[in-house]
Amino acid sequence: MEVRCRCGTLLDVEERMLGTERNCPACGTRFTASRGAKGKPAISFPGPKTPPPPAGAAGQKCPCGAPVLVRPEHTGKDVKCPACGKTLRFEKVRDPQSLTTVIRRVEVAAPKRAPPPAPAPTRPVDTMQPLLCTCGQQLFVGHEHIGKQAQCPSCGALMVLEKAKDPQSMATTVRARIVGQAPPPNLDSWSLKDFE
Repeated sequence: MEVRCRCGTLLDVEERMLGTERNCPACGTRFTASRGAKGKPAISFPGPKTPPPPAGAAGQKCPCGAPVLVRPEHTGKDVKCPACGKTLRFEKVRDPQSLTTVIRRVEVAAPKRAPPPAPAPTRPVDTMQPLLCTCGQQLFVGHEHIGKQAQCPSCGALMVLEKAKDPQSMATTVRARIVGQAPPPNLDSWSLKDFE
Protein backbone atom coordinates (compact mmCIF):
# COMPACT_ATOMS: atom_id res chain seq x y z
CA MET A 1 0.00 0.00 0.00
CA GLU A 2 1.06 3.60 -0.56
CA VAL A 3 1.19 6.39 2.02
CA ARG A 4 2.39 9.97 1.71
CA CYS A 5 4.94 11.48 4.12
CA ARG A 6 4.68 15.08 5.38
CA CYS A 7 7.43 16.08 2.95
CA GLY A 8 5.24 14.91 0.07
CA THR A 9 7.17 11.73 -0.78
CA LEU A 10 5.01 8.77 -1.78
CA LEU A 11 6.09 5.66 0.16
CA ASP A 12 5.40 1.98 -0.57
CA VAL A 13 4.69 -0.01 2.61
CA GLU A 14 4.37 -3.80 2.62
CA GLU A 15 1.59 -5.46 4.63
CA ARG A 16 4.09 -7.08 7.01
CA MET A 17 5.56 -3.62 7.84
CA LEU A 18 2.24 -2.17 9.02
CA GLY A 19 2.39 -0.98 12.62
CA THR A 20 6.20 -0.68 12.74
CA GLU A 21 8.12 2.58 12.81
CA ARG A 22 10.19 3.49 9.76
CA ASN A 23 12.05 6.53 8.44
CA CYS A 24 11.12 8.46 5.32
CA PRO A 25 14.08 8.03 2.93
CA ALA A 26 13.61 11.59 1.62
CA CYS A 27 13.39 13.69 4.80
CA GLY A 28 14.24 11.20 7.60
CA THR A 29 10.93 11.72 9.49
CA ARG A 30 9.83 8.71 11.56
CA PHE A 31 6.36 7.39 10.73
CA THR A 32 4.08 4.42 11.32
CA ALA A 33 1.81 3.14 8.53
CA SER A 34 -1.43 1.33 9.37
CA ARG A 35 -4.91 0.57 8.03
CA GLY A 36 -7.36 3.26 8.96
CA ALA A 37 -11.12 3.40 8.85
CA LYS A 38 -12.69 1.35 6.06
CA GLY A 39 -9.29 -0.26 5.32
CA LYS A 40 -7.78 2.89 3.84
CA PRO A 41 -4.03 3.46 4.40
CA ALA A 42 -3.15 5.80 7.27
CA ILE A 43 0.11 7.24 8.43
CA SER A 44 1.00 8.63 11.86
CA PHE A 45 4.05 10.51 13.05
CA PRO A 46 5.18 9.83 16.64
CA GLY A 47 6.73 12.60 18.72
CA PRO A 48 6.48 16.34 18.12
CA LYS A 49 4.98 17.38 14.83
CA THR A 50 7.62 18.58 12.41
CA PRO A 51 6.42 20.99 9.77
CA PRO A 52 6.82 19.89 6.18
CA PRO A 53 9.66 21.53 4.27
CA PRO A 54 8.70 24.61 2.23
CA ALA A 55 7.42 24.03 -1.28
CA GLY A 56 10.28 23.40 -3.67
CA ALA A 57 12.84 22.85 -0.88
CA ALA A 58 15.12 19.83 -1.12
CA GLY A 59 16.72 17.89 1.70
CA GLN A 60 20.48 17.58 1.19
CA LYS A 61 23.37 16.44 3.34
CA CYS A 62 26.67 18.10 4.21
CA PRO A 63 29.82 15.92 4.05
CA CYS A 64 29.75 16.02 7.89
CA GLY A 65 26.39 14.16 7.72
CA ALA A 66 24.15 17.01 8.89
CA PRO A 67 20.94 17.59 6.92
CA VAL A 68 20.74 20.88 5.00
CA LEU A 69 17.46 22.27 3.68
CA VAL A 70 18.04 23.96 0.31
CA ARG A 71 15.46 26.19 -1.34
CA PRO A 72 15.52 26.80 -5.11
CA GLU A 73 16.66 30.41 -4.58
CA HIS A 74 19.77 29.07 -2.79
CA THR A 75 21.07 27.31 -5.91
CA GLY A 76 24.25 28.83 -7.26
CA LYS A 77 24.93 30.62 -3.94
CA ASP A 78 27.07 29.74 -0.93
CA VAL A 79 25.16 28.06 1.92
CA LYS A 80 26.64 27.45 5.38
CA CYS A 81 26.15 24.05 7.02
CA PRO A 82 24.25 24.62 10.30
CA ALA A 83 26.33 21.97 12.05
CA CYS A 84 29.96 22.42 10.97
CA GLY A 85 29.84 25.84 9.24
CA LYS A 86 31.38 24.53 6.00
CA THR A 87 30.52 26.49 2.85
CA LEU A 88 28.35 24.43 0.48
CA ARG A 89 27.03 25.18 -3.00
CA PHE A 90 24.07 23.59 -4.77
CA GLU A 91 22.91 23.64 -8.39
CA LYS A 92 19.83 22.62 -10.33
CA VAL A 93 20.33 19.75 -12.77
CA ARG A 94 17.96 17.79 -14.96
CA ASP A 95 17.82 14.09 -14.10
CA PRO A 96 18.22 12.22 -17.44
CA GLN A 97 16.13 9.24 -16.26
CA SER A 98 13.13 10.92 -14.68
CA LEU A 99 13.46 14.19 -16.67
CA THR A 100 12.82 16.16 -13.48
CA THR A 101 14.89 19.02 -12.14
CA VAL A 102 16.76 18.09 -8.98
CA ILE A 103 19.11 19.96 -6.68
CA ARG A 104 22.56 18.52 -6.03
CA ARG A 105 25.64 19.62 -4.10
CA VAL A 106 28.74 20.70 -6.03
CA GLU A 107 32.28 21.08 -4.72
CA VAL A 108 33.28 24.60 -3.87
CA ALA A 109 36.75 25.46 -5.15
CA ALA A 110 39.10 26.93 -2.59
CA PRO A 111 39.38 30.68 -2.97
CA LYS A 112 42.43 31.77 -4.92
CA ARG A 113 44.98 33.42 -2.76
CA ALA A 114 46.57 36.60 -3.94
CA PRO A 115 50.27 36.20 -4.71
CA PRO A 116 52.52 37.45 -1.94
CA PRO A 117 53.58 41.03 -2.37
CA ALA A 118 56.91 41.57 -4.05
CA PRO A 119 59.67 42.30 -1.57
CA ALA A 120 60.50 45.95 -1.21
CA PRO A 121 63.60 46.89 -3.14
CA THR A 122 66.58 46.85 -0.87
CA ARG A 123 69.15 49.57 -0.87
CA PRO A 124 72.37 48.38 -2.41
CA VAL A 125 74.79 47.41 0.30
CA ASP A 126 78.30 48.77 0.20
CA THR A 127 80.21 45.71 -0.99
CA MET A 128 83.67 47.19 -0.65
CA GLN A 129 85.90 45.04 1.54
CA PRO A 130 89.39 45.62 2.84
CA LEU A 131 92.22 43.58 1.28
CA LEU A 132 95.80 43.47 2.56
CA CYS A 133 98.68 43.40 0.11
CA THR A 134 101.82 41.40 1.01
CA CYS A 135 103.53 44.71 1.80
CA GLY A 136 100.87 45.58 4.40
CA GLN A 137 99.07 48.21 2.31
CA GLN A 138 95.29 48.08 2.77
CA LEU A 139 93.28 48.15 -0.46
CA PHE A 140 89.49 48.35 -0.82
CA VAL A 141 87.91 46.13 -3.49
CA GLY A 142 84.37 45.10 -4.37
CA HIS A 143 82.61 42.28 -6.21
CA GLU A 144 82.59 44.32 -9.40
CA HIS A 145 86.42 44.01 -9.44
CA ILE A 146 86.38 40.18 -9.60
CA GLY A 147 88.32 38.92 -12.62
CA LYS A 148 90.20 42.21 -13.07
CA GLN A 149 93.81 43.11 -12.36
CA ALA A 150 94.90 45.59 -9.72
CA GLN A 151 98.23 47.10 -8.67
CA CYS A 152 99.29 47.95 -5.17
CA PRO A 153 100.10 51.70 -5.09
CA SER A 154 102.69 51.10 -2.38
CA CYS A 155 104.87 48.19 -3.63
CA GLY A 156 103.67 47.86 -7.25
CA ALA A 157 102.56 44.20 -6.90
CA LEU A 158 100.28 43.09 -9.73
CA MET A 159 97.35 40.96 -8.58
CA VAL A 160 94.29 39.29 -10.05
CA LEU A 161 91.13 39.60 -7.97
CA GLU A 162 89.24 36.31 -7.63
CA LYS A 163 86.02 35.20 -6.00
CA ALA A 164 86.42 33.12 -2.82
CA LYS A 165 84.05 31.67 -0.22
CA ASP A 166 84.66 32.28 3.48
CA PRO A 167 84.59 28.79 5.11
CA GLN A 168 83.12 30.12 8.37
CA SER A 169 80.41 32.51 7.21
CA MET A 170 80.00 30.92 3.72
CA ALA A 171 79.89 34.49 2.34
CA THR A 172 81.40 35.31 -1.04
CA THR A 173 84.50 37.48 -0.72
CA VAL A 174 87.22 38.85 -3.00
CA ARG A 175 90.73 37.36 -2.81
CA ALA A 176 93.93 38.68 -4.43
CA ARG A 177 96.43 36.42 -6.22
CA ILE A 178 99.82 37.98 -6.91
CA VAL A 179 100.81 37.48 -10.58
CA GLY A 180 103.79 39.80 -10.97
CA GLN A 181 105.65 42.91 -9.96
CA ALA A 182 105.85 46.33 -11.59
CA PRO A 183 107.33 49.59 -10.44
CA PRO A 184 104.86 51.38 -8.16
CA PRO A 185 102.98 54.19 -9.87
CA ASN A 186 104.27 57.71 -9.27
CA LEU A 187 101.21 59.31 -7.76
CA ASP A 188 102.78 62.77 -8.00
CA SER A 189 102.94 62.51 -11.81
CA TRP A 190 99.21 61.74 -12.20
CA SER A 191 96.93 64.38 -13.63
CA LEU A 192 93.18 64.74 -13.97
CA LYS A 193 93.41 63.13 -17.44
CA ASP A 194 94.39 59.82 -15.80
CA PHE A 195 90.98 59.69 -14.11
CA GLU A 196 88.84 60.42 -17.20
